[in-house]
Amino acid sequence: MLRQSLLMLAMQAVSMFHGYEVGLLLNAASPETSAAIRRLSAFTVTQLDQSSTTVHLQEVSYEPTYLSIMQSICSLLERNVVAILSASGSTLTKVQVNIASQFNIPIISGTATNPFLESAGSGKVDIVRLSPSDIYQSQAVFDLLKTYKWHQFSILASADDYGIDGVVQLQHLASQSGKFKTNTVQYFNAALDVADINVDMFTKELTLIKDSLEKVIVLNCGTRFADTIVREAHKMGLMEEGFVWIATDGVAAQLEVTTNEDGMYSGYLATLPNYGKDSESYNDTKAAYVSAGGDPSDFRLSSVKVSDGIKLVHRALSKMDLKGSWDSEPSQTCDSSDAWLGGIEVFDEIMSLPNGIANPTYDVMNFNFRAFVKVGSWQETVGLVAPDNSLTPWEERKDIVFVGPHYTSPSGFGSSLTGYHLRVGTIHEPPIAMMSDSCTENQFSDPDCWYGWCTDIIERLSKDLNFTYEYVRPHKNKYGAFQKDTGAWNGMVKDIIESRIDLTTALAINAARSQVIDFSSPFFEDQLAMAVYPKSTRSSSNMFFFLEPFHQSVWVSIIGLVVLITLLTNFLSKFSPLGDFGKKIHSMQVCSCEQCFLRRKVKAERMCRFADTKTHDCLVDEVFDHGNTLDLSNSTWLIGTGFVLQGTDKLPTAPSGRFLLFTWWFFVMILTSMYTANLTAHLTMNWSGANIYSLEDLLTQRDYSWGLLADRKYGQYDG
Repeated sequence: MLRQSLLMLAMQAVSMFHGYEVGLLLNAASPETSAAIRRLSAFTVTQLDQSSTTVHLQEVSYEPTYLSIMQSICSLLERNVVAILSASGSTLTKVQVNIASQFNIPIISGTATNPFLESAGSGKVDIVRLSPSDIYQSQAVFDLLKTYKWHQFSILASADDYGIDGVVQLQHLASQSGKFKTNTVQYFNAALDVADINVDMFTKELTLIKDSLEKVIVLNCGTRFADTIVREAHKMGLMEEGFVWIATDGVAAQLEVTTNEDGMYSGYLATLPNYGKDSESYNDTKAAYVSAGGDPSDFRLSSVKVSDGIKLVHRALSKMDLKGSWDSEPSQTCDSSDAWLGGIEVFDEIMSLPNGIANPTYDVMNFNFRAFVKVGSWQETVGLVAPDNSLTPWEERKDIVFVGPHYTSPSGFGSSLTGYHLRVGTIHEPPIAMMSDSCTENQFSDPDCWYGWCTDIIERLSKDLNFTYEYVRPHKNKYGAFQKDTGAWNGMVKDIIESRIDLTTALAINAARSQVIDFSSPFFEDQLAMAVYPKSTRSSSNMFFFLEPFHQSVWVSIIGLVVLITLLTNFLSKFSPLGDFGKKIHSMQVCSCEQCFLRRKVKAERMCRFADTKTHDCLVDEVFDHGNTLDLSNSTWLIGTGFVLQGTDKLPTAPSGRFLLFTWWFFVMILTSMYTANLTAHLTMNWSGANIYSLEDLLTQRDYSWGLLADRKYGQYDG
């Protein structure tokens, strides 16, 4: 009996104990980072409460190729893993999610930040993200640009998912603001194999950024490219005083554990997701790890995020074990046709737990002379926050090292063009730019042959910024207008668009040109002269001058209105019961005498003449004797005489007709006043000429057609 009880207790204890395999993917191309992840992950497992639920790590290394990643995941599936931990970048994580999701195996990503990764899965199970999306990082970088008023910047990014998608939001924010501009965005080939990385991958892109004269550069790429890019930037003079480099987390994750002994990264600013470095639990865990013989440098973004992922998976599995039975034994392989149903439950349970990215926070890092240090933070709700809530504005702080190195924030604009030779497009346009009479056409490019306002400015700039220059004759010797027949620009605008010249002079600002080229702030406002040929000097030259105060359409409307009012007057007089003719008809309908009866009978037979009934004693005949005083001819005469403020002896007797006539007379009074005023003004203006004194007058008048001479400095369109 006792033996059976002990056996049952043992079996119950075994049934309450659950062990699970969790995969760990390590990038063989990053041995140092992989080693730190391996050591900290092993330590994290020993710190878990595994009294009822245990996890065992199944570690697999892979090369950064699609085939190697697929083989690694297949190897983990054969070991019956319930989830896979990864510290890969966005590009490699996207491949991992695409493969693992087919079998409902969740990928817990510690460092992938691509904002579009959630759509990488092909099943009901997707990625579990432990780092905030690059959308928030873009906002943090943009806030840095706004704080220092770096309104123009360039972007250098890798041509992979992380590099391209990581700066989409930054470009959108700059475009939406209206005050910031991304002058050049350069993408370089993102080699997966570290051995394939060389200087030639970045030389072209860095050269284009240098030629753009931009001083603020945002670097968004993986860790493996950073050292090569920075060394080449030093050689090309892009790390000199006045330049600003802002790196994203792909670079910052490596700089975090870099000593900067050669000062290569001095002056770099960077954003890095906050992973609890300032929290008490982080410090306690790190102290326990170090006391157990661990290397403190193992605590970096990637390793800490994987450690957090282990804790998250263990917590989810423990909760599922407490809830009851579930499909806890995956048995899929890469040859299986069915996905593991329990994987959906694991994914949903993990997603229901807090993962630390609900309120994104970034550390603002700065590489000083020796190390990468935190100089502030960024929070979604408040923006940039200085250490200890310092009241000193960010742009006035003196504890941040900039490229140079120096402690004063750069303006973001270049202060020197040493070594540059600029091509300046110009046209003879006094007093803007004039060619000396002593020079020939063969000397067009010689700066000494030119003088004028803009040429003097160019000469002064060349001395202050230390560059050389030459003048270039523009395309077809024109300023630049848009040709509607070809859909292209000509002149100096065409030369700037096609990089045939670097800048130009004597070119006026207008809306069409501003859409394709940039202008400096204007320093001179010119005035346009208008040449007008008057149509007529005297109204008397036109025998119908009295018709000119009103447009033809107005005269036609007046005639139509006269006809309409005439018909209405006649109609109301004839059919109104209170009108002269209307009274007769009404009397015929109400009179009860015999004669009237006969009349109604005659009327019913449509015999409208009453010549045979001259003798009568009925009222209707008395009404008939008055006749219809406002027939069509009399109505026409009554309405027409209103224009000359005259009347007739025949007026409507019905109230409706009288009200209509009153309304018509009021209208005629207003119309006559307008006609008189317009005729007077018309006669006066024709004596004084066109009367166009401003651009507003030209735009509002209708008497003259106007335009600009094609291909002049003010024109927008050709032809």
